[in-house]
Amino acid sequence: MALVWDLVEGREELKQTLRAAVDQGRLGHALLFTGSAGIGKRDLARGLGQILVCEQRTGCGECGPCCRLELGQSESWHEVESENGVIKIEQIRPLRERLSLANWNGARVVLIPAAEELNPQAANALLKSLEEPPEQTYFFLLTTHLSRILPTIRSRCQLIRVPTPLGKEGSTEANWGLDLNDSEAKELVQQNISWWTDVIRGARMPEDENWREVVKDRQGLQKCVQIWSHLIHRARRKAAGLEVPQGPDASLLEVLSSRALALDQTWMALLNLKSETEGQVDRLLAAECFWLGLRESWQ
Repeated sequence: MALVWDLVEGREELKQTLRAAVDQGRLGHALLFTGSAGIGKRDLARGLGQILVCEQRTGCGECGPCCRLELGQSESWHEVESENGVIKIEQIRPLRERLSLANWNGARVVLIPAAEELNPQAANALLKSLEEPPEQTYFFLLTTHLSRILPTIRSRCQLIRVPTPLGKEGSTEANWGLDLNDSEAKELVQQNISWWTDVIRGARMPEDENWREVVKDRQGLQKCVQIWSHLIHRARRKAAGLEVPQGPDASLLEVLSSRALALDQTWMALLNLKSETEGQVDRLLAAECFWLGLRESWQ
């Protein structure tokens, strides 16, 4: 399983503050994350939640609680989604009953992604749990409309303002590290996606011989490795259930994110290739070995 916390980008100062609060036992039992839509509030909450339910309190991705969380089978994780734009008391009552169970080992996390959609009855029912929270239970409320949260709810939550990182949102091109307004760069990204699709889905080396011309040059190989790194990073985020901006690799991401072990093996192989490209190696041979390893991992 991916370490969700490590995949949350552009929030280092806030992540350090929250992690320190966990390590020092200062994390509030109810956090209200607020900020613009689409900036990763849910990703941040999921990463923090994984740390809390993890046996090691690290979000290790390997222990039983982490694995069950990835599979959507965790009894430590509860999400309350709105139905037709409203969260009703009928959704909160059974949650409170589950949380009231005694002799629960470890932490539990309740995530409410659109807390402003709690109707008054649901909000009042939730308020009782916020006032007297069960032991080791954490409530993560997310909102894009802080003014719509009842004052009684706000007063019992620790407010976490999630800023919008400069130059990140709405810029998939910037994340690729290339100017996709440049036709040559855009073509290179598309070529690489096609090469990966050939190897993973067809279990063969890329048929387009153009890739040899590209990777035999140091700069060309480094550009490809940069594209491959971003591709795998996006796949790891998707596998972890995090938000991934739309891009030209949508179909390939579905395949890559569906097999965690192969994805991890590919990531390690790519890190090794990246190290090799910085040294004096036969670049074409290094790239061919990477493709062969990729094919073996995904067969």
